[in-house]
Amino acid sequence: MTIDFLYIFFILISLLIYWFSLFIVKKEVSFWTNKKIAQKTCKPKFIWIVICIIFSIFYFIFWKYDPFFNHTNKNVLTPVEFGFLCFWVAFHISLAQIDFFLKLLPYRLTILLNVMGLIFNSFFGKLGFFYSLFSGILAFTLLYGISKTIEFLKKNKSPPIGFGDFLYISSIGIWVGFYNLMFVLFFASLSMIMIFFFFNKSLNWKKNTPIPFGPSLSISSLLFGGIYFFNSGEMIL
Repeated sequence: MTIDFLYIFFILISLLIYWFSLFIVKKEVSFWTNKKIAQKTCKPKFIWIVICIIFSIFYFIFWKYDPFFNHTNKNVLTPVEFGFLCFWVAFHISLAQIDFFLKLLPYRLTILLNVMGLIFNSFFGKLGFFYSLFSGILAFTLLYGISKTIEFLKKNKSPPIGFGDFLYISSIGIWVGFYNLMFVLFFASLSMIMIFFFFNKSLNWKKNTPIPFGPSLSISSLLFGGIYFFNSGEMIL
């Protein structure tokens, strides 16, 4: 198998999972919105395909050339890691796309991301099942507490953080560990502040406008989270 074929194969698998994730979530999106919006949103779009390809190449380079993967048996675990890499990239892109257009993080994708993270760390990752589960529960609990506190202080009827955000952030904690999750959240929050500051007028965002956090969270996870969990899950950035 040549290096060129591996590049192509990695990209194709990521794009296939990306398409499949949009397909399986279409019914849920239709439930929260309507069938027409679901059909329009839950289909591959050029810009997100390009982003998926860019991150697929980025991850493939690390998978192929970086010593992060030297701790495994190449004949047994490499194909599994290969598959998990594609899954990690594709699901983040799908969630970013849907949240960008609808401000919605579907449960079918976030729950599946939680389950796959537990499976990975149970059998192949260095976090282990219990610490992986602990990271997810801790992240969910802290965010839920913060959301309820803000809701109580501001006397809002609607929660400031959606349940889909809870599940998505907890899934990242399951994959990369609570420590690395703090870095992911920091960079995602920082990027959102910068985007709001520079592009609020062009995007017609105001102080009370609900802002989709999913895209910045997805990109931050792919940039700062994914590289490290394949090595130890708790590497210092």
